[in-house]
Amino acid sequence: MRHYRRRIFITGNSLTGNSVSAVSIEFDAHTVDRFLRKHKSNLTPHLINKLRALFNFFHDNSDLARVPDGKQVPVGSDQHLMQLMDRFIRGRENPEISTSATVSDPIVENILLDYFGVDEEQEEEAVNWHRNAMAAENIIGSLLEAYIAANLEPHGWIWCAGEVARSIDFIYPAKNQSWIALQIKNRSNTENSSSNKVRQGTTIEKWYRLNAKNGTTYWSKLKTTAGVENLNLSDEGFADFVRRSLGDY
Repeated sequence: MRHYRRRIFITGNSLTGNSVSAVSIEFDAHTVDRFLRKHKSNLTPHLINKLRALFNFFHDNSDLARVPDGKQVPVGSDQHLMQLMDRFIRGRENPEISTSATVSDPIVENILLDYFGVDEEQEEEAVNWHRNAMAAENIIGSLLEAYIAANLEPHGWIWCAGEVARSIDFIYPAKNQSWIALQIKNRSNTENSSSNKVRQGTTIEKWYRLNAKNGTTYWSKLKTTAGVENLNLSDEGFADFVRRSLGDY
């Protein structure tokens, strides 16, 4: 694995932009070791290694860990670790497409008929296609992360599956106890304000697949950002991965 000089390495113990940043006392090594030993029988060795690295990352950057479910759950506690582990494991399972079960907005139907000229006989079909398109868009982000993970994790990157980290999708344990963090987006216009706020003042790298204005893709840029020369990623490969993940549709 080659690290390009242009890349930004996160030095010290925190991703924050502060010149001095204290190391978190949460996610301490003793607690993490005890937790992983307790659940060792239910985990494969490679999952244990990934979880250990993930919790080490949160030890240095506890503010980037997903907050506990429940106000009474302490950050970095056994219960919090269990929540993160469950999400991390479930996030690696093949996603399923689910269409909305809510009632269609009648104004949408009016616009389809009056503005786009959809024939009344095709109204129901048009609404169903709209639902299907929305369902497809909702799942692309998860499939994109899984496709990238299948190619990056063999090179030491760790997929933060299950949204266990705030606005971070991949981490890499670099040299000198530093970290590289990467945020993945499918399109250039999909980052919400909360994600952007988290990245401000940090050295979290950002990559998106598709330019929303002109349709350009940036797979070669991901190769440079990840520092892996032999990545063979493309839209054709992504489409094939999606077909296989969804059972050839």
